[in-house]
Amino acid sequence: MLIITADDFGFSPSRNEAILAAAYRGRLSATSVLVNMPYAEEACQQVQQHARELGIGLHFNLTSGACVAPADSIPLLVDNLGMFCNNFIKLWRFAAMPEFREQIAIEFNAQHEKMLKIGRMFNLRIDHLDSHQHIHAIPAIREIIEPTAAKQKVLLRVPRELLGNELSLVGMLKRAILNHCIKGVKSRVSYIGVMYSGSIGQQQWTKIIMRISKDKSQIYEVNVHPGMYMGHESDGEAVLCSQADRNFHRSKWRIQEFNALLDTEFADTLRKEHLFPLAKFSDVKD
Repeated sequence: MLIITADDFGFSPSRNEAILAAAYRGRLSATSVLVNMPYAEEACQQVQQHARELGIGLHFNLTSGACVAPADSIPLLVDNLGMFCNNFIKLWRFAAMPEFREQIAIEFNAQHEKMLKIGRMFNLRIDHLDSHQHIHAIPAIREIIEPTAAKQKVLLRVPRELLGNELSLVGMLKRAILNHCIKGVKSRVSYIGVMYSGSIGQQQWTKIIMRISKDKSQIYEVNVHPGMYMGHESDGEAVLCSQADRNFHRSKWRIQEFNALLDTEFADTLRKEHLFPLAKFSDVKD
């Protein structure tokens, strides 16, 4: 079984359009929503109208954009404009401190409630939970989120990279940090999304499918970030986001990931390997 999840839904109109186009053609199982970004509600309304089968999940975010909870209730997480001011490393260092844990819980509850509200508004199927830049892999943050995932009976991503070859130095470091954070954490779904994070084109898909084909008894999630950004400043991207997110959004790889998903040969390969139609998180049984 193969699940393909697109992250960062709600970041910009072009990102939303790319995800919706791929979902409409059956190339996505689910998408993860940045509810703190200005285009989240609009994105989910479009799912209701054009991609009803698409699974929806919260992409919990503490590193980019504005907070959802009142800024004065989480001063350790935001600057004086209410913008998130920590990166993964800082959160890893400080998340276990009681004050940080309390404020992270406040913001998580605010984002989760907003996701539920949007889901009710558009009658959407919320079936998973993950986070921006894998911050929920940090033990102190995961402990905050796990009870909610269990209560809501949604799948919580465990970003333990399945692939191991050809990693860059940065990729190896990222994988090592994540594996350290999630050591001993079990998951029913094998994850692919660290090695080629943000750069899954046709060549990468070939290697991924070769790996999946070796053991089709497993359930696999491949995490993608398709986009349609064409270099226009008027795209309407979330201007109040981190520079790293802005650069990521503008990368040529957003279009290449989108094109790879929509490629007819890619769909033919999935059918040949009996991986199409794609599986959904709701297909994952206890």
